[in-house]
Parts: sequence; C-alpha cells; structure tokens
Amino acid sequence: MKIFNLKSYFVFLGRNKMYTAINIGGLAVSLALVIVIGLFVQHEKTLDTWQSNYKNIYALGGRFESGDAFEGSHWRLQKLLQTRYPEIERTCALYRYAGTTIQNESDTKVRLDLGFADSTFLKMFDFPIEQGDRAHALDDKNSIMITRRVANALFGDSNPIGKTVVFVSSDTVRLRVTAVMDDMRGTTLKAMDAITRFENVEGVNMSLLSEGYNNALGASLFIQTKPGTDLQAKTKDMAAYFKTFFWFYKNPDCAVDVNLYPLDGLHFQKVSTGGSNDIDYGDKKLVNVMLAAGLAVLIFSLMNYINLTVAQGGFRAREMAMRRLLGSRRSQVVARLIGESFCLCAMSLIIALMLSAALLPGADKLLDVNMSFTDLLTPLNTGFIILALVVFSVAAGVVPAVIISSAKPIDVVRGTFRQRTKMVFSKVFIVIQNIITIVMLASSLTMILQVHHLVSAPLGYDTDRLISIPCEARDSATSATFVQELKKLPCVEAVTAGYGLPLFRGNNNTVNYKGKSVSFQIFVEDKEFMKMLKLKLIKDNHTTSVPQQWWASGKPGQTFVNKQALQELGIGMDATRLPFDDVNIPIDGILQDFQIGDITTESHPMIVRIEDSAPGVWFYTVRYDGDPVQAFNSINELHKRIFDVEIDTSNPVFVDQIIQQNFEDNIRIMRLVSIFTVVAIIISLLGLVAMSTYFIEQRKREIAVRRVFGSSTKDILVRLVRTFMIYVGVAFIIAIPIIYWFMSHWLSDFSYRISLSPLIFIAAGVLSALISFIAVYFQSRQAANANPAETIKENG
Repeated sequence: MKIFNLKSYFVFLGRNKMYTAINIGGLAVSLALVIVIGLFVQHEKTLDTWQSNYKNIYALGGRFESGDAFEGSHWRLQKLLQTRYPEIERTCALYRYAGTTIQNESDTKVRLDLGFADSTFLKMFDFPIEQGDRAHALDDKNSIMITRRVANALFGDSNPIGKTVVFVSSDTVRLRVTAVMDDMRGTTLKAMDAITRFENVEGVNMSLLSEGYNNALGASLFIQTKPGTDLQAKTKDMAAYFKTFFWFYKNPDCAVDVNLYPLDGLHFQKVSTGGSNDIDYGDKKLVNVMLAAGLAVLIFSLMNYINLTVAQGGFRAREMAMRRLLGSRRSQVVARLIGESFCLCAMSLIIALMLSAALLPGADKLLDVNMSFTDLLTPLNTGFIILALVVFSVAAGVVPAVIISSAKPIDVVRGTFRQRTKMVFSKVFIVIQNIITIVMLASSLTMILQVHHLVSAPLGYDTDRLISIPCEARDSATSATFVQELKKLPCVEAVTAGYGLPLFRGNNNTVNYKGKSVSFQIFVEDKEFMKMLKLKLIKDNHTTSVPQQWWASGKPGQTFVNKQALQELGIGMDATRLPFDDVNIPIDGILQDFQIGDITTESHPMIVRIEDSAPGVWFYTVRYDGDPVQAFNSINELHKRIFDVEIDTSNPVFVDQIIQQNFEDNIRIMRLVSIFTVVAIIISLLGLVAMSTYFIEQRKREIAVRRVFGSSTKDILVRLVRTFMIYVGVAFIIAIPIIYWFMSHWLSDFSYRISLSPLIFIAAGVLSALISFIAVYFQSRQAANANPAETIKENG
C-alpha cells in the first residue's frame, strides 16, 4: 500500500466541504496577511542596503541638553568637515521642498516635490538614472534631474535632455534638464520628483545658505567615510570644534553632542527635530505590531487547523486503523498524515499568493510604502517560503498525526476515540482562540480610544471649520488680492494670512537673557488672526505708544506673548517690555498659553506679532461656512484663477485632517490591529461554527436521551451553549493580565493618554462571548429541536 497515495484524502475533503473550506480559506487568508507583513518588514529592514556605499554613509545629527536626539545640520559645514577630518571621502547636503510647481517654456505646469542636493549626490547614492550623463548630471548649478513622470508631463514624448524649466514661484530660477531618473524606491530618503543643485535653494529658503548658519538644522547632511576609517571616534572632537564657531552648539540648552547615524539604521532613528523633511522616518513599533499581529493570526489559523483535524479524527481514525491492520507501521501513518497537512497547506499557499498580490496596493496605501510583488520572487525569498511551508505543515500536522495514528480498532468501533480526543484537545484550543480574540479586541478598543483622545484634544484655540492653504504668491500684491477675493466668497466666514496656525509651529528664535537660553516660537500674522482663532487675552496692557518696528519687515505692529514666555524669562505678569535680541519690545498683551504642534508637542514660550498685513505669507487660513466640499471647490477655483494653479492637495488642507495626519503612525497601527482583529474574529467564528457542529454531532445521542427523560428544548439549548460560554469565561480570566501588561506598556509612550478603563476589558469579553454565542447558537438550537426517536435510531 502506497503511503502517499492521497486519493482517499481528497475523497475525505470532498465529503467534508465545511472542514475543507474553513481550513483552506482560513489558512489562505492568514498566509496572505503574513506574506504582506513579511514584504513590509523586509522593506523596512533593508532600506538603502542595496546602496554600494551604505556601510560608509552617515547622517550628521546630535543630542540636545534635554537628551533628545536630532538629525540635520547646515550646508556650510561641509568644507570645514572635509578639511579637518581626513576620514571623510565626500559629503552631500539634501533639502526637500514639498509641493512646489515648475513649468516649461510653454507654461505647462507640474506640481512636484523638489530636492536640492550637492553635485556629489549621485556619487554617494546609487539611484538609477534612465537617461543622461550620471557622472556629470549635477555638475552645473543650473542643472536639474527629473523623473519620467515629470518629463512626460512637461515634454510628452520629446527628449527632455537640454530643455529648460522654471520655478513658478521665481522667474529668475531657470534650470536645464540634464538627466531623467527612476522613481526613488527602497530608500529612507523621502521621494523627490526632481533634484537640482543645493545652491538653488536660495529661491525658497535663503537661510539654508547663510554664512551665519541660520536654520541650523534645516538640511540633512550626509557624510561618506573612506573604507577602513572610523569617524564615529571623532564625534566628541566634532562637538568641541562646532562649539568654537557654530552658534547652535555654543548656546546653552542647545546641542551638546554630535551623532553620526548610519544610513542603514537611519529609518528607525528616533529624533525630535531636524532635517526630517528629507528623511522618511519609520516606526519600529509599527513593525513590531505587524509582526505580533501577523504571528497571532498565523497561530490562530494553525490552531484552527489542528483543532478541526483532531475533531475530525474519528472520521479519519477508522481509515488509519485499517491501514495499521493491513501492515502499515505507525510511523508510516504519521508520515502520511503530515503529508496530507503539507498538501492542504500548499493549496492554501497558492491561494494566499494570489490574495497577497491583490492586497498589496491597499497595503501600500495603508502603510505608506512602495512594495512590489516581484520582491517576493527573489531566490532567497522563494527558498524561505518553501522552508516555511515545510515547517508550518509539520507543525500543523504533527499533533493530529500522532493522535489519529494512535487509534485502536476497538476504540474506533466503540466511538470512544472521537470523544477522548475531542475532550482533551478541543477545549484547550478553543480557550486559546478566545484568549487571542479577547486580547486583540481589547487592543483595538484601546487604540481607537487613544487615537480619538489625541485627535480631539483641545489645543487652546478654535480649529473648527478651518482650511489651511500654502502660499503660492510671488509677491505681496498678489497675496493681498487673493485674501480680498476670498473674503467675497459666500462660503468664507473669515480669512487670515501669515505664518499659519500654531499647529505649524511658526518660526523659532533663541535668545539669551541673563545667561539663560530661551527658545521662542514666533507667529507673524495679520489683524484677523487672534479673532479667528479666539485666542484668550488674559492681560491687556492698553499700549498707547506708537507700535514698534522691531520685526524684520520694519512695519509697525503689536506684540503679544504667552504666559509661559514670561515665566521662563523670570518676568512678572505686570511686565510691559520683553527683552528680545537686545531690543526691549513693548508688550501689548499677555495671551493664555496655547498649544503649538499637536497635543504631544512640548509647550513653548510664544510671541504673536500682529501687523496690518503679514510679511512673507506662508499660509492662508480660511474659516468656511456650509458644506466643506463645496467651500473647498469654490476656494480652489479662486486659487486657480489668481495663481494659475490649483491648491496643493498632496497633503491635507482641512485642519481636522491635518491634526489627524500628525498621528498617522498611531492611526495606522490602530487600523492594522483592527484589520487583524477582524480577520482573527472571522477565523475564530468559522472555526467555532465547525467545532460546534462536530461537537454537537457527537452529543446527539446524549441530547436525545435527555429529551426522552423530560428535558425541555430550552434546557438542552442552555446546556449546549453554556459549554462554550465557559470556555470564554476561562479565556477572559487569562486574558485580563495579558491585556493590562501590553496596553499599559503601549500607552506609556504617550504623554497625553487615556486611562486603561475596566470597561475596555468588559467590552472585549462581552464581544468575544457574543461571537461564540452566534457561532454555536443555531447548531445547538437545531440539535435541541431534533426528534429524539429519529436521533436514537440513526445513532444506534
């Protein structure tokens, strides 16, 4: 008799369609999710490791006095570093300007994310070039590399090399296309649609080139060391050197140490500030949550397979007992059953591969990555999948194989084998399934409540019905025209123009006062700002003197400070002047503290400068009335008419959505855990339906006998359902400390957090009980209502 003749197994699968569908379907969905998770983890862990120089490339950063790390530095440091440290082979500064617009000579416009980099960019990094001279693509200051998407949008099918493009925001910046590059993939650098020389950054931010090292952390500064050298050993010397000339390191309470972050570890580097506009920082917690959730779902499906196979053991035991009687050794029977497990898992894997290909686009969007199914088909990944399939098949099949192969013909005939295996293993697995379900439900509920807590947190100013629009104006006259036209729209309730909402943090200035360094966040706004945001004035100094012209604009205006500013300077609430950059500024009023950034951002001393028309408008803030979509469409039409370009929607413009975006990593984790929870619930539900079916099938004779001796349908139904509810109760007791430990640890990372309410535990337990009840109720009711005479006749 052939051990691996699977004909009888396929006959068995055909006769037990529910068992087959649940096992193959559950495994396929679980494996598909695990494949997607595997690709994501591989993507996150291997960023930039394909770069030939990645082991020798570092990003310059440091540490604040507070202990927080930062990444970023100033462009002008490069020459000094190369002169002082022979370990350095080359350097490259990088700055990414998101959401700008360029046009060709025919005025065809394209909105893109523009990068500014040194000529060493393509020597340090191996990003592919599709067209053009790689070695000299950025040699000339007026050169620019563009992606194929941008090339097609601007020049169609014609050759873009040598063509001219212009910044819409500055007609004086004219650039010549020298190369067409591929999309930037597999890197921790944020994707850029075009890259030009760093010197051209003067068109968008002059301070990045300033000799005074203004905007000290504005750019990312990459350093490539010579092979065999150790620049990390020189970081203390660097910090001491920087303190001799760099104000950012000289000032107390600012930078105290220099850090060099390896390129292959930069993605998961925790930094509080710096050139983060250039770096796509990842979330290690997200990767760990993905791994944990994927493992939980995989274990879930594994237990489901084992549980259902053991439950079906009585049906397979007769066949295996016959094989033993016909001469097969037990080891041969075990090998056969494990082979059957491999067969079923292989079928599930084939379906899982197709499902994962379909899931990838949605996963890319949810995880904000760019994965490809072809990444799965590398020789290394293919070999790993085959090995994992073998291991999983053995793990799934060995327990049922050992149990079923132990069947004795006499136990099979009496029917005691099915009852014994069912009682020993099924209860344990059902309890474990319920533990996982309860833990995942509680985790999802906790995360949903915490995210809502963060997003809805009061910021100290009115954020209701606001739209924030990045400034596209080339001059103040056009900006003023746009503001005036906005006010005429019926859907617009109020408009303010300036540095934007406190959510965007304004501009930072650090001053020294009596030997103490104090960092101020400054907002230069127009007269509508305070009224629109309903900022609370807790003290009005009723200044009657001529408003001071202390700000860079040279325009007269009013100056307001928040309460914290006076406290950190050690000045009383009765102060009428503020010492700032050697200028005593009249204080027109004191504002109640309000939040910069989101609710998790550390509070800061603040200055609100109010002028008739704010200079250097960064954002327009509009409070709309009525339907938000219609309001945005009206504002967008006006924007296109005034600026000849639509509003940049690559990032949210509705303020409530912007606030949500600040917590995107937390929202992403919440959504992923919720998805895995739903999948786990579905698998659990299907497994419980099948298990209850087989469990009740085994107890039909007992039910019939109880009916004969007077038990009512209700008594039988309660007895059957209660059995499964006991499993939920046991699981709930075990799950409580697990939930408390995991969720307390997760919440501890938030400075503004909810309490771990007992209601979360209760809700998770009730939902799990409801799932189990739904799974077993209908089969139990059908069994309780069956004719006892017919049941006894059928079951002998």
